[in-house]
Amino acid sequence: MLSNFIQIMNDMKIRNKLILSFVVVVFVPVAIVGIFLTGELRKFALNNALEQAYQNVDRIKKRSTEVINVADDLSYRLSYDERLKNVANRQYESVYDVFVAYREYPDLQQAIRMYKEISNIRFYSDNPTMLNNWEFIYPEGEIRRTEWYRRAEDNIGVIYWDYVRDERDQKVYLSLIKGVDLGSKDNLGVLVINVNTGLLNTILSQETFDTIIVDSKNNIVAANRPELYGKTLAEIHDTTALCTTPVEAMNPSLTMKPPKF
Repeated sequence: MLSNFIQIMNDMKIRNKLILSFVVVVFVPVAIVGIFLTGELRKFALNNALEQAYQNVDRIKKRSTEVINVADDLSYRLSYDERLKNVANRQYESVYDVFVAYREYPDLQQAIRMYKEISNIRFYSDNPTMLNNWEFIYPEGEIRRTEWYRRAEDNIGVIYWDYVRDERDQKVYLSLIKGVDLGSKDNLGVLVINVNTGLLNTILSQETFDTIIVDSKNNIVAANRPELYGKTLAEIHDTTALCTTPVEAMNPSLTMKPPKF
């Protein structure tokens, strides 16, 4: 077979021999090196993009945790506020008495004005003599039947995060929920603090990649794409490949769609 190849080469014209030599000596090595370098450059670009994405997620986690920690710290202070417990435990004899008690305890309103991370605070108390002013609320049957309320009553002192509807504007907010011991077996309190999701959206809007925050039930509570608000991961799973990184300071998690190449 080698002799046949040598014979073919000897019979080949000089022009064809030069072309074949060029292909074997120059074109083939260059093509091999080009394919290798292209693959390595693509791999490098992909790894660099993913690393940048994970760094962005880590940065967002820290900034989002700062927002969440405001509600966490506030819930701790309110849970041990004796003035709040006195307002919730007192048996009122008239509307005027309720009005005076609420006026002498402006702490909830002041907290909302002081912290931009908080959009609303509600305190539910099993005290039928209290009046509903959207801050102090006597829970009716519909509220008592909700999962988040029953869970808070059964686990006094434990903080939960959930996607809860606010009775004021009927909008759903990422909320801190905590059962509060009022010192009476006949009266339990439930504290609900709504996080300012607009602030979370502002944090996410600065990101290049598609970034969302979801709660423990996979509800999207914040995103840098407005069309995703209020949806669940299941609803966008078919069209979006997502990777999830939990935020240790809260039940919600950060989710980012990796870049495509």
